[in-house]
Amino acid sequence: MKLGLDRITGVNRFLTSWKSRDDPGKGEYSFKMEDPGGSPQLVLYKGLFRFWETAPWMWNKRTGNFTISSFIDNRKEVYLSYVQINASILSIFLVDELGNIKMNTWLEGKGKWVESYSGLDERCDSYGRCGGFGYCNENKGQAEFECTCLPGYEPKLPNEWYYSRDASGGCVKKRAALGMCGNGEGFVKIEKAKIPPTSKGDEEMNLSLEECEAKCLRNCSCTAYSIASDGGNYCKTWYGTLMNARTAHSARYSLYIRVDADELLAQHLKKKSKSLHGKKMIIVVTSVVVMGALIISLVCWLVMKKARRVAGFDIHANDEENLELPIFDMITIVGATNNFSDTNKIGEGGFGPVYKGQLSMGKDIAVKRLSTSSKQGVDEFQNEVILIAKLQHRNLVRLLGCCIHGEERMLVYEYMPNGSLDSFIFARAFGGDQSSAKTRRVIGTYGYMSPEYTIDGLFSMKSDIFSFGVVVLEIMSGKRNRMFNHPDHDLNLLGHAWQLWTEGKAYELLDPLMEGSFPMSKVLRCIHVGLLCVQKYPEDRPSMSSVLLMLVSESAMLPQPKRPGFYTERSSIETHDHPLGQSTSSINEVTVTCPNAR
Repeated sequence: MKLGLDRITGVNRFLTSWKSRDDPGKGEYSFKMEDPGGSPQLVLYKGLFRFWETAPWMWNKRTGNFTISSFIDNRKEVYLSYVQINASILSIFLVDELGNIKMNTWLEGKGKWVESYSGLDERCDSYGRCGGFGYCNENKGQAEFECTCLPGYEPKLPNEWYYSRDASGGCVKKRAALGMCGNGEGFVKIEKAKIPPTSKGDEEMNLSLEECEAKCLRNCSCTAYSIASDGGNYCKTWYGTLMNARTAHSARYSLYIRVDADELLAQHLKKKSKSLHGKKMIIVVTSVVVMGALIISLVCWLVMKKARRVAGFDIHANDEENLELPIFDMITIVGATNNFSDTNKIGEGGFGPVYKGQLSMGKDIAVKRLSTSSKQGVDEFQNEVILIAKLQHRNLVRLLGCCIHGEERMLVYEYMPNGSLDSFIFARAFGGDQSSAKTRRVIGTYGYMSPEYTIDGLFSMKSDIFSFGVVVLEIMSGKRNRMFNHPDHDLNLLGHAWQLWTEGKAYELLDPLMEGSFPMSKVLRCIHVGLLCVQKYPEDRPSMSSVLLMLVSESAMLPQPKRPGFYTERSSIETHDHPLGQSTSSINEVTVTCPNAR
């Protein structure tokens, strides 16, 4: 599709709406390219009334949700074109009978047209929404009035503006008698501005900000100027009434408004007052934070000092938990473990090292010693004593007592000669062949774990991205990856999504319950992002910050996804012997994984 103007012949290709949904006669809306002063822009007309327009194309290739695939601007012609990437998908670009700019896509399987996206989805899209010398703030909430007068101006019709929220009358100068031509006037900066159309202005390349300001200041009819750097510095100036100024968080330009000397002074004092207020707030906040930190530090120091004085804790403090647990003295433990000899060491867990010992009466014991580098403190030690002392069962190792001496805290268990003690009580939830601090056991739910983690035990930041991608595809399809079945093939959900994508039928993945709830462009974008996240190799997957940008910004270009991991029907990972047997349910275990740098 080609939409634009032939500058030589004057032929203008444009869109016209139907008269009604069922009447293909010529409607009242038309969407065409105009070229005022060599600055092309798209304009939507309602009859002869200018209803909506885009910013100049050389400045902004995107407006709202309306995007183009290519834009050509030369001496012969100016036009935009839309090219369907997948020729098997039928799409039409149109203006409907209500003036909505749309793209509809034909769903072969459903036998109906579905809206892919639509323009004019913002309150500020209507032409002249805030009148002359007013600007529309796209960031205002639905309950707030989006129109504001530019600096130095006030509502022309205050009653309509404030009470009816009708800003079509625009704004007028606050001090009409005070001239703005050689009377000390200047410019006030409006940040995060979307550049207005330049139908009443011009532009000049290769001018600096200072040169652009001087150019506007020399011309008494110049009401505003701006600078952009798209392929070179463009100085844009506006004359007469300024229309369709807008601000938004996503905008990246600044608009400089011409004001009289009094307004310039008022804006300067206002800015200075804000700066002083900000500095005062910084001083107050900093002082409060410092004082709070000092108080917290003092309290922590007092608590720690008190804790150091305590040689142990009273396990009989609560009458309901009177456990009558024996207390071993340090001399007994040192003698039993041969002064904690390495030859007596039988293992090491998250609590600390474990030693085998023998009491004077010949009874074998296992001593669990709190390591100085352990994250388990006094509270955890006390909890373990209370909890384990309560548990008495023939299949559970028995807690014989504890030892408290200064900073030393130890638990004394009965020794299990068959080795189950150090394998199942003191280890860090590792299997029998895992004596080192590096886990070689894959813990997680199959279907969500990345290939490199499932097969090789390698974990990286991109492993979670894979899991996220699986969840995205499950949400879009309404089906679980591991429980997915299809009558025509044995692929899992990832393979099915990839097959539909390569065939240009990704829209068929959508859950039937979600049909019509969202624009098809957003649906396809979510599926696209999901496939990017589940690519086989970690280096191909995007970072989480990139995923966030892809989802919130429709202007972000997405690369083509590559083949996903676990593309084949049912991975052998799910069928080979597993440490816990054939069960593939989620395992509620704690492991320590050593990530490898890629």
